[in-house]
Amino acid sequence: MEDEGMTSAGEKLEIEYRVEARTRTGTRVHSTGKVEQLKDSTWEALAEIDDAGMDRLRAAITSSKFFDLPATIETPEPTRDGTKLTFVITLGKRSHTVVARQGTKPLLPALKDLNDAIMRAVSEALAREADAGTSD
Repeated sequence: MEDEGMTSAGEKLEIEYRVEARTRTGTRVHSTGKVEQLKDSTWEALAEIDDAGMDRLRAAITSSKFFDLPATIETPEPTRDGTKLTFVITLGKRSHTVVARQGTKPLLPALKDLNDAIMRAVSEALAREADAGTSD
């Protein structure tokens, strides 16, 4: 029997990550690897993450223990103008939402690492697509 904390390649993965401050931005990663970007209240196609990138995202979610995090996280010193981060992740049969309000203190390391992994996967997809576009 597979350990509940372990993931297998190809396991369904859906991510929605929104940042709300003065403006609202976001990134969605679909189980197909398709990435969308929130722009002016509309989700627009951005890139496509390859299988290896999706596997790295699954591993980052597992290592961050995302599904063990509380649904709401307040930094020790939230500010009225602070940033609101919302992570909605489905991995396999598990789904969880975490809303974090960031004030003057750094973001919880697990969420920072997860944010970095998402941004890295998207950046790699964009770079790969740009390279493919220049080699035609």
